[in-house]
Amino acid sequence: MRVEILSCGHCIQVEAFSKGNGSPRKVSFPSSVVLIDHPRHGVILFDSGYTDAFIEETRHFPERLYALTTPVTIANDTSAKSQLLRRGIAPEDVRHVVISHFHADHIAGLRDFPLAKFPFSDDAYLPFKKWSRLRQVSQGYLRGLLPDDFGDRSVTYDFSLPLRSINLDYFEQAHFLLGEESLALIPLSGHATGHIGLLVRESGNSAFFVGDACWHRDNFIRNSPPMRLAVSWLGDYQQYHSTLTSLKYLRYAHPEIQIIPCHCSDSHQSFIWQDTSTPTPNVIPTSPIQYQVEGRQPSL
Repeated sequence: MRVEILSCGHCIQVEAFSKGNGSPRKVSFPSSVVLIDHPRHGVILFDSGYTDAFIEETRHFPERLYALTTPVTIANDTSAKSQLLRRGIAPEDVRHVVISHFHADHIAGLRDFPLAKFPFSDDAYLPFKKWSRLRQVSQGYLRGLLPDDFGDRSVTYDFSLPLRSINLDYFEQAHFLLGEESLALIPLSGHATGHIGLLVRESGNSAFFVGDACWHRDNFIRNSPPMRLAVSWLGDYQQYHSTLTSLKYLRYAHPEIQIIPCHCSDSHQSFIWQDTSTPTPNVIPTSPIQYQVEGRQPSL
């Protein structure tokens, strides 16, 4: 299995926003996409990063408020689609795009992958069902980024049901994506409704992609959490702090597991994965029946 981290656009924000020991200077926060080339299930992405779709969707109010408060830079060659093409992977080759949560910087690229299924926690979609358009925008949700056939390609996971044991300190239960123990979907509450991470383990390689459960590794390494106001505006501070504490203890209990936040460039640069894959140029598309292990088709 081959695993890479792609940096797909970035936003500009005050560093202290993301960690207590940060400065008042403005810094770049990359939006990352995890590329997994799986020997049985083909190309899987974790989140989809920024694309020009974000620029188009934020041209008018109230969506324009998002772009004004969080300036975004997107170059044509930094989208996940462009970076995959340079690796010889066509958009149609992407079989699954796991959605950690539905904030715009994580779903702006979904339309680029016309054949992909979209696994996510069923709770994560609730803001689109229950909130007004203005509230959605104020908390980072842009409904127009979703593909027109999103409901047909969605596969939800109910984390209120009994989960699979993964025998991991502080994160003991998960759903297995496509029934694979090596691809564990783990609830990481606090930042956003239905937020999940992806634990990938294989042959001495271990990485826990935690999305926005924290914004910088200093949050759990140096016990320097993000600004409380920022966390509370988007989610639940107490749940967020509990998840962050679990990540801190996980690091000590399992130092072999790389904990990778979506927006932490330091973590991306230090990431190491020993490629164990064998070239598979003609991967057979994954049949939807494999999702019947745990995921289900939602009614959105």
